[in-house]
Amino acid sequence: MAALLASGDDVGTGRWGMAMTTAEAATVDLAGRMAFADAVHGELLPYARSLLAFGGAYFDQARHGRLVVVLTSQSPEAEGRLRSLLPSPNRGFAIEYASHAYSKLRAAVLAGRAVMGKIAPEVQVLSLVADERQNLVRIIIPDGDFTQAVGHCAAVERELAVDVLFESGVPDVPAVCTARDTCYSPVRAGSRIEHDKDGGASICSMGFHVVKNGDVMVLTSGHCGDAGSNSWRHRSYGHVDYEAGTQYVDGGRDAMRVGIPDSQGSNRSSLAVA
Repeated sequence: MAALLASGDDVGTGRWGMAMTTAEAATVDLAGRMAFADAVHGELLPYARSLLAFGGAYFDQARHGRLVVVLTSQSPEAEGRLRSLLPSPNRGFAIEYASHAYSKLRAAVLAGRAVMGKIAPEVQVLSLVADERQNLVRIIIPDGDFTQAVGHCAAVERELAVDVLFESGVPDVPAVCTARDTCYSPVRAGSRIEHDKDGGASICSMGFHVVKNGDVMVLTSGHCGDAGSNSWRHRSYGHVDYEAGTQYVDGGRDAMRVGIPDSQGSNRSSLAVA
C-alpha cells in the first residue's frame, strides 16, 4: 500500500478492477498462469496420471502458479520424464511425496457413502471430494452432525484405507432442475441465459455466483454479447437482470457480471442436466 500510494502507479484498476503497482501486476500474470496450465495438460499431466505412484497434481498459485505433482514413491526415471515434459517457458515444478495413490482416493470417494452409512448412519453426508493437494478425502456434512462425525473418523479411515477430513457444509436447497433451461429456485452454475434484445440469439452459461457490495450476482462463462447494460433472461425463470460489469481483456480473458434476484443465489457450482 505504501508503494502504491507513494508512486501513484496504479495499473490494476483499469485491467483487473483492483489497485496494484506495475510490479504486483507482473507477479499476478494471469495470462501466463493460464497458458502454463493449458500447456501441461497436453502431455505432462496425462503421463503423470498414468503412473501407478500418481497421488495427485495441483497448481501452487502462492508460488507463481508452479505445477506440483504428488507421488507415493520415488522414481528417478519417472521424475526425469516429468521434468522433460515441462513446457517452455514454465512457471516452476516440484514433486511432493504422500501416502495414497490418487486411484485409492477415488475408490474411497466412491465407497464413502456406503461406509458412512454402515459406521455412522446418523450422520448425513453432503458430498465427498478427493483432495489432491492434501492427499486425503474430504467428507462434507451438515454443521449439526460435525461432532458425531469426528468421533467416527478413525473407524472411517480404517475402512476406506485413506486419510479423511470431515468438514461442515450447507445442504443443497431443493431446486427445480431438470435441464439447463429448467433450473431455478435457485438458478445454478451451468444454467443457460439468453440475451433479451435479440430474441435469444446470444446464449450464455451462468458460472459462479458472487456477492458484490452485498448484492447477489453471477459471473458468466464468457462475455456472450454486446458491451453495455444489456438484459438477460432464463427460459423458465424469466427476466434475470442486467449486465453490471465486464472484464473483457484481449487474449482470451472474458466474463460478465450479471445481477440475479437474491432468492436465486446459490453457493453450489454444479448443475445436474437431464
